[in-house]
Amino acid sequence: MRAVRLTLLLAALLSACAPGSRATDPAPSTPEPALSTGPASTLPVPPDTPRALTIWVPPDLSPDGSGEAAILFAARLQAFDQAHPGARLQVRIKGRSGPAGMTEALAAAYQAAPSVLPDLAALDAVELAGAASAERIAFWDDMSSVPESWALADAILASSRTGGGVAGLPFAAEADLFAYRATAYTDAPRTWTDLLTGSTVFLLPLGDPTARFTLGQYLAAGGRLRDADGAPTLDRLALQEVLSFYVAARAGGLLPLTSRQHEGSDTTGEALLSGKINAGLIAFTPFAASAPGDLLPVGPSPTGDGQGACFVRAWTWALPSRPSGPEPLAVELARWLSDPEFSGPWTRALGLLPAGATALGTWPEDDLTSLAGLLAARCAPLPTPDDLALFGPILRQAAEAALTGELTPEAAASRAVQALPRP
Repeated sequence: MRAVRLTLLLAALLSACAPGSRATDPAPSTPEPALSTGPASTLPVPPDTPRALTIWVPPDLSPDGSGEAAILFAARLQAFDQAHPGARLQVRIKGRSGPAGMTEALAAAYQAAPSVLPDLAALDAVELAGAASAERIAFWDDMSSVPESWALADAILASSRTGGGVAGLPFAAEADLFAYRATAYTDAPRTWTDLLTGSTVFLLPLGDPTARFTLGQYLAAGGRLRDADGAPTLDRLALQEVLSFYVAARAGGLLPLTSRQHEGSDTTGEALLSGKINAGLIAFTPFAASAPGDLLPVGPSPTGDGQGACFVRAWTWALPSRPSGPEPLAVELARWLSDPEFSGPWTRALGLLPAGATALGTWPEDDLTSLAGLLAARCAPLPTPDDLALFGPILRQAAEAALTGELTPEAAASRAVQALPRP
């Protein structure tokens, strides 16, 4: 039965990734011949002309260490070295924040010392969008299309696009899911009603400044962020439905006010893993690290209609805009590292979602693989940083006002609509 479920999930993911189904693509990309990402390089480098390629990655992707993911990454880099005589790879570890973090380091190098920019950088969806808007990366559409044979998930590919072009080459993704202990519910809760008729306290990150959870619930309820003219908008009734669910959960003693103190699934996930609560939001990576355990995944978070809501955030290889243009060997390296035959086992070891069905097909047939396929196929791409910055504070304030009883759901939704900037 498990094998049948996995086959169905893979088929759904492949169908979702069909070239004609990409709603975010302004026009179908021109298919290209299969790319060579194996040992037979199409870009040989003479041994007497050494080429140094610098790669920036966050700590979680470091090739140093004894873990399976680090060993796989280190071996892949070594194989690239061997297949490209004269190439010399240098990996630099950059934090996720602060002056030495990826975003600020890229900005500082771009402004003051372009010569020290990396040839390749691993960026998440938010970092990628910021770098693209600042014109600090080269678009992949300028050089090639993404290989169709990799069967990338629509939402993951969309999460790597900005300004109508492919800003980064996807190799992995992260998403949040709702999970619970078997003692909490008889059946997996998939609707608001399931949660409200239960007796289990659940925790949601309603203190998130960008209000991603509330935003996902609002969109699942039929809300929109932009009108026909592209102006920001909020559907009062859709938002009122979401806020009414929060109020009902609070009134039933199921949604604690401490939800306002949690700014993301990292802390709600910690509470879930530690046993402080028995149901709530958790990111795929810590859930994967804890499996097999006593937590059961619902998948996308319960919604009013039971269809679920979640956002996917792509991890991509980006080409910083260097004065001399992208290094062709860096393009080859990015494809080498994004090849599903490598990225599949690597993402499994990292506890990240694979970028598409081809990579997912390298995973073993188990429940974690089924969950990864479900999230990749069902989650929506994370809204743009501009939309998160605009709508996040407004929706967070609305949720807090309703949850604390300061305003009724109707009044809080109306105030949120009025808070939008007017043209």
